Parts: sequence; C-alpha cells; structure tokens
Amino acid sequence: MKQSLLCSFFIFVAGISYSQETTGIDFQENFEIQISKATDKIHIDGKVAENSWQNAQKLTDFYEIEPGDNTQPNSKTEAFLTYDDKNFYFAFTCYEENMSELRSTITTRDGIFQDDFVGIMLDTFGDEQNAYEFFVNPNGIQGDLKRTGNNEDSSFDTIWESEGRIGKNSWSVEVAIPFKSIRFPNSIDSDWRIHVFRVRPRSSREQISLVKAEKGNDCFLCTAAYVKGMEKIEVGKNLEILPYVIGSQSNYLSDDEDPNSKFKNDKPDAAFGIDLKYGITPNLTLDFTANPDFSQIESDEAQIDVNSSFALFFPERRPFFLEGSEIFQTHTNIVYTRSINDPSVAGKLTGKNGDISYGYIFAKDGKTPFILPFEESSEVLETEEDSYSNILRVKKDLSNDSYIGLIGTNRTLASDGSNSTFGADATFRLSKKYKLNLLFTGSYTKEPNDTSLTNDIDSLTFDDGKYNSIFDGEDFLGTAFKVNLQRSSKGLNFFLWYDDYSPTFRASDGFITSNNFRMGGIWTGYSIYSPHKFIDYIEPQIEIGRKYNYDGKFKDWWVNPHLFIRFKRQTTFFVGYVDSKERYGNVLVKGIRRVNFDLETRFSQMISGGVEYLLGTTIVRNPDDYDFEKPFLGFERNFEIWTTLKPTRQLICEFNYDHYNLKTSRNGKELEDGYILRNKLTYQFTKNLSLRLITQYDSFEEEIQIDPLLSYKINPFSLFYIGSTHLAEDFGGKEGFIETNRQFFVKLQYLFRI
Repeated sequence: MKQSLLCSFFIFVAGISYSQETTGIDFQENFEIQISKATDKIHIDGKVAENSWQNAQKLTDFYEIEPGDNTQPNSKTEAFLTYDDKNFYFAFTCYEENMSELRSTITTRDGIFQDDFVGIMLDTFGDEQNAYEFFVNPNGIQGDLKRTGNNEDSSFDTIWESEGRIGKNSWSVEVAIPFKSIRFPNSIDSDWRIHVFRVRPRSSREQISLVKAEKGNDCFLCTAAYVKGMEKIEVGKNLEILPYVIGSQSNYLSDDEDPNSKFKNDKPDAAFGIDLKYGITPNLTLDFTANPDFSQIESDEAQIDVNSSFALFFPERRPFFLEGSEIFQTHTNIVYTRSINDPSVAGKLTGKNGDISYGYIFAKDGKTPFILPFEESSEVLETEEDSYSNILRVKKDLSNDSYIGLIGTNRTLASDGSNSTFGADATFRLSKKYKLNLLFTGSYTKEPNDTSLTNDIDSLTFDDGKYNSIFDGEDFLGTAFKVNLQRSSKGLNFFLWYDDYSPTFRASDGFITSNNFRMGGIWTGYSIYSPHKFIDYIEPQIEIGRKYNYDGKFKDWWVNPHLFIRFKRQTTFFVGYVDSKERYGNVLVKGIRRVNFDLETRFSQMISGGVEYLLGTTIVRNPDDYDFEKPFLGFERNFEIWTTLKPTRQLICEFNYDHYNLKTSRNGKELEDGYILRNKLTYQFTKNLSLRLITQYDSFEEEIQIDPLLSYKINPFSLFYIGSTHLAEDFGGKEGFIETNRQFFVKLQYLFRI
C-alpha cells in the first residue's frame, strides 16, 4: 500500500509540474465568435424569423470534415448564436436541392442520430475535457449527450427547448438552452468554447463543421472556437424537486416447478420517493435521494453467457448515478455504480473550481452484490446484506485534454467486512499525435466472516495458496497498474499497452472481473482516406499481445490482423483473424484460430442493419458441464443479424437474432446450440407520446419475455408510464410455454424547478 501512496503522490506532483511547464499545443489557430445579447424575446417554433435572429451572430463558412478533408460542403448551412438573461440560443437554416433525400423521423429522445441533424458542442469550462452536446433533427426531436475526450455518453439528459420546420428547399430549427441546465464557472467571463455542427447522411455520412478538423487528430475539443461577448449572467440558486409515485402488482406461479400450480396474485403495492438537486453555484451541485425508484423501464438486453467464465457488464441507466458520471471515470472500472444495487438513501456532490473537478457519492445499499475476480474466472454473489459505499474523486485539468486525478472508494458491510481502493491516474498529451495514459491503484480487502455467503461458489485458492475464495474473514492488499501510449494521426496509428493486476486486487464498488496477470501488447493501423467513388476509408490493422500470471507462467499469446473498410452508401466492412495459444485450467491449448467479419449498412432511412459471423476453434472453458475432465480445443460458430425498419416516420421496428453453436470439433459432438431473438417495436404518436413493445425469446433459458409500455414525457424527468412485464417458461410436453411471472405497474413523476 505504501507503493500505491507513493506512486499516487508522484503522478499528482508530476502532473502539476507538467501543467506549469508545458506550453499549449497549437492544433489549429482557434478563432473567436463574437455574440451579442438578444434584442427581443425569442419564441421557439422552428422559424428563424424574430428580429433577435437578424441581429444575432450569423455563421455561414462551413467545411466538410468527413469524408471530405475540410472541403466545400455539398449544401449551404447558416447558423445563428445569441443569448439573454436566462438562455443560450442557437438556430440553423439548412438548404437542400433535393428534399426527398432528407432523413428525419419522429422518434424518441436520442433516437435521431441516423437522421439529418444539427447542433453544438459546448465546452463551458474551456478546459478541452468535457462538453455538452445538443443536437436536433428537422422534426425538432432532441438528442443530448455528454462528451468526455472522444467518448460520448447518450445517457445524459437535461431540460432544453427545441422545434423544427421542414420547408420546400430547406429546413430549420430553433433551440433554447436554459443556463440552469448546464454547469459553468461562476464567472461568465471565462472562455466558453463551441463546435457548430451539421450531419447530412447521403451517399456518405457527411459531417460539416464550422471549424476545420485535421484527420487523425483525436482531440476534437482542442480545436473548438472561443465564444466572446457574453456579459455576466446571474443564474441564482437552482433547486429541483422530483417526487415520484409508483404502483405495481406482482403475480406468479405458487410453485415455479409445477406448471399446473395456482397463480398467486400479490396485493397491489405503492411506493413513494423523492430526488432533490440543488445547484449551490453554477459549477457545484448537490444531489440527494430518499427511497429512490431505481427500477428499469427499459430492460437490459440479454447476453449470451455460454463458454464464458467472467461476469457480464451492463450499462448504468439510473438517472441519479448518471449525473456527473464523467468525473468518476478512470482508465479502468474502479467505479461501477451498478454495484450499488438497491440503495435506500444516496447522496452526491459534484463540482468544479478552476481546473479542479471533484465528486463524492454516498449510498446505503440494501442488497449488496459481490464480483470476486480470480485468474481465470469471476464469481458473482447476490446477497441481502446491507452496506455503505463512499466514493471520492478529484481531477486536475491540464492543457490540451490532459489531466491528473485521485480516486478513493470504500464499501463496508453493516455486519462485517470491507473493501477500499486508493489510486491515481493521469493523461498527458505529449504532442499533437502522442498521448500517455497512466493508472496505479491499491486495494485493501477485509472479507466478511460468514461462509454461508459463499455457499454457492467453488472453493478456490489464490496468491500461491495463501488465501481462498470463501468468506472466512481473511484480509489482504492488492495493486493494479496500467500504462499505455497511443499515436493518432492521418496515417500511422498505434496503441501500446501494459496491464498489471495482482492476485489480491479487488474493487467492490467497481467492475474488476479478473486479476493475477501481467499483459502487454500493441495495436497498429494505417489510415488511408480514399477519394474513390465506392470507398471513403480503409485501415489495415494488426494486434499482438502476450499474457503471464504473477508466477511468471505463460497464459496467452495472440496475433490478430484485420481490415476495416468504409464504403459509400454508409456501409462498413470489418474482417479479422486470430491465431492464438492459451493456458487455461493448467492445460496449454494450441491451435486457436478463427475468423470473423462484420458488415453494417445504413443505405436508406427505411432499412438499415448488419450481420456478424465468427467461425473457428476455441477453448471449451467449462468441461465439467459436458462430462469432460479438462479444457480442450473445440469449435464455435456465432452468427448475429440485426435490422431496423422504419416504414413510416413514426414507426420503428428493431430486430436482433444472435445464434451460438459449440462443438467438440468442426464435425464433432454438439455441446451448445441456441439463440436469443429480440424485437422492439415503437410507435411515436407525438414527440411526447409513444407506445413500445419488447418481445424476446431466449432458447438457452427456454423462456419468452413480453414487455409493453405506454409513455408520456413532458421532458426527460416529468413523465407518466403504464406497462407490464410477462415471463413464460417452456415446461415441455403438453404444457409447453406457461406464464410464470407477470407484473403490472404505473409510474408518475414530475420535476419542479425553482
């Protein structure tokens, strides 16, 4: 642990020195946009007609940055920027020679990104680290995201206003973003930065930008324009109150193994709760929730969990944890908020002061889960144990999307046992093309002294037999270290990495599924931007890696050449090959060779989709399931096809079929054969009202799931749901599929903003 503390301190001090001594990197000569205050009230109706727009800053010089290389766009774009005491405004007028090619649907929020759309990326702190993204399609449907580096988080939602209008030879949008909906420095005189953007999907997916962009430059925020001319704005205190009420009734077979048993109907149940958000300042926010409703209206998609020994990852969807989630991100999953499973109360403080960002989460969990990582597998335990989680994060921003940070977590069971982590991470942009990422984390684990919690898992030993997987009160220290160097350019690119996880490293508030390894490798590719009439882009790539455990025993080696091609008609093709040998279960398995390809297309608004196919040899990792004594070389096929149909602007049908087959050899005995079939049908009556039906069949579990839902959303937080979930299992014989569980629910919540 001393090494962890020393390394953390070293990285933090080195970063401070870096920020003081390193001059800015001139990616592009950034220009300024002078905007003035609106002279009249702006009514958001999609018509760019008010006098305020005539006096607003008008932007007309745009560049096509994809697939073109800062070339003249195929269509004319006009953008307008202004503001008043309460809102930041932007508007677009987009011209088209052939309006029949326009792609625009009436869809759910964030469902617009295969349409034509326009919008802005707004870096309100001017730190080149994070940005709000506000996009609108021609029908005025919103898509908002939070950008961190080159990663975009579509789970971000906030309140803003937009409308669109479609004319004979152009379309237009108007947008108002309340200052209460975004975070920014106390002083409005700070440099805001902005990208003004249009996406036009035609033969290619044309990306049109106000600012020129150098291909291969992976710091897009570094090239944003500066916003000047905004006078000081008094936002005041921002209090949001979000109460909810939910009613439900559960029904199920009284004996889940007897299809002829009676169906038991529970009494209707009701729950109440409240979320509070207080904007102490424009850059400091306090969140609190009591009796939160963390039920998921949108169910997780099923994943095939065959011939795998590690826990499955599911994305966070719960609004409370999504607020400010980018602050808690590191170069590995030290924080995974879905590990806080069923909290009765939780609080969070997030903010930024100058170049220092910070965040703190507290939660009391009533059904604490455990992910126990080992060398070749992970175990997932679901318990009824209470626990308390505390997570603290601090980051110091440096120039040109670099930063240094500290992270600390602690989860303590109410009965007995705890886990803590503490570490530091950093990103240093060494030059225009090179970036270095570092992370060092230490952990301390004090297991619960309750062997009954681990009754359902196998007894394993680790760290040369010093410890075992049973919860018998053991305590131990662990470490994790990551370093990688990446090069991004118009031509040659590479990613060089080394990962090191000790056998005793754990992160109970995170998602760490394996340890006891030292692994390194390199990925490299060469980008070829083609002006060919059929092809936009080609990149041949290769990845080579090697892995050992902490005893120095060889574990894995692989060579993976592949090729990526982006064709016209918004069609991409990927083909790859793997040649590997791996030691698993003390058996060295040679001859692992497989090929896979992926074809995707969005050639029209009505039909899009793709297919992925994998074929070749693999390790059979669970030999006991098939009456074999040890792992061996088997043969697998994985076929997946998906498509999205939009027969009208309001109806969307999403179809996915995923099939997996495993044999002892190419023509040998069949070990596994099954599929998951999922369909999601959505009809959007208006921007606010929609009806959705999910049906899913899982042949591995032999069950059918049906989830209808009617939604009315005034905004992402004020909403009304009524729906149900139904589960039917196959009992075979004459009974066939019998419904075993169902639930009906209704939910109402309304956001009060003061």
